[in-house]
Amino acid sequence: MLPMRSIPFKKLCLLGLNDTVFPKNDPHLPFDLLWDTRCPGDRSRRSDDRYQFLEAILSARGSLYLSYVGQSIRSNDSLPPSVLVSELLELVELYGVEGETLVDRHPLHGFSKSYFDKDSPLFSYDDTLLGVSKALAGGVVPAVPWWHGRLDVENRESVSVEELFLFFRNPQKYFVKQVLGISLDGYGSSVKEHEPFTLDSLQKYLVNQELVRSVLEGGQQDALLGRMQISGQWLLGRPGEVEFSAKQVEIPPFVSRVRELIASGQEESEYIDIKIGDLRVTGRLDSLYPNGPFLFRYARLKGKDLLQAWLHHCLATVCLGREADTRLLMKDGECVFPAEMVGEEDLQELLDVFLKAQQRPPLLMTEPAMAYAEQRNKTEKKGTGDPVAKAKKAVSEFLEKRYEPEWELLFSGQCADDFLGDTFIDRCEWFYQSIWKRAYDGEI
Repeated sequence: MLPMRSIPFKKLCLLGLNDTVFPKNDPHLPFDLLWDTRCPGDRSRRSDDRYQFLEAILSARGSLYLSYVGQSIRSNDSLPPSVLVSELLELVELYGVEGETLVDRHPLHGFSKSYFDKDSPLFSYDDTLLGVSKALAGGVVPAVPWWHGRLDVENRESVSVEELFLFFRNPQKYFVKQVLGISLDGYGSSVKEHEPFTLDSLQKYLVNQELVRSVLEGGQQDALLGRMQISGQWLLGRPGEVEFSAKQVEIPPFVSRVRELIASGQEESEYIDIKIGDLRVTGRLDSLYPNGPFLFRYARLKGKDLLQAWLHHCLATVCLGREADTRLLMKDGECVFPAEMVGEEDLQELLDVFLKAQQRPPLLMTEPAMAYAEQRNKTEKKGTGDPVAKAKKAVSEFLEKRYEPEWELLFSGQCADDFLGDTFIDRCEWFYQSIWKRAYDGEI
């Protein structure tokens, strides 16, 4: 569409006349002083679009078809058309023929029965959608699991330490991304168009970790604040200064405990190259200190933290022969894995879980397993509560609130009871017996 091109057509179709899209806004730079002193005759894209719309109406000799997205694909809410379409509809309703339908509203899905009903003005020629519509008309179609069967993969001969930590940090994400080759990292993300006044959970964690490292290294806090504000990691202005001052009071006690636990020496790294069963484990293991492995994270304890610390303990003890306790320090407490409570069979168990996840989605779900362990511990003390029900409820919440896009891909459309059977319960019990009880010895 160009202005001054009013060529007549029998039928004219204009698509995408959505609100905020057409007519376009007039962009300008904030330092453009000419914009503050507009003169008659200055070009305006918004005015050009309005004129083009008028010319298009005048060019239509037989019929005029206008289309816009009138229903949200995410929330199912009604969306308004362009302001020009709204003005045209008001004008036609004011001077047009009474009782004439001006707007045809289409259903959100192409398999709606409205497209295949002979009394409906809508129509469709898609045989596949017709079959879906007939199936839905016959009753509720049960949800079909996205995943069936298992993958036929070659037996692995080796695995890296980095890959093991990546898997046990999030088994479902590892399976989708590394085994299936599907990346959902950008799923549901969008660029924010406003200045942030609060930080989300991930931003808070990343910033807190950077603050802890800066305090440990004795860095200049004022310079750190300026650098984070420039990079968009921290709030600007006075709200950012107030929040940063609060962190300066909150973080030092945690840093003091870290310094106390690592006072015996500097962090070391060692290279692992050992065969456990039929699998060779290779790679570098960090966070090693003279008095034993030590991991810390300024966040509340989660199942993945406990599992990562247990893997670290198994690798340090079995592969490197370090007979020392492994300590995990979190924001809400600390736990210790004793050196004498681990053997080669424990590492072999972890490797078996990893190998089975190369063939089918793993049912080791770290946070539901953590919920199971916490409830199991309470049940043994007080005799109340069902740990299995607690774990299944955690899975249902993860699916309903869409915490993990990989879970949504693998298990969406299914009830927790549909795919959480004996294997899931066995994994939760293994997490409790092999990891939880060794870390806390039944106490927390």
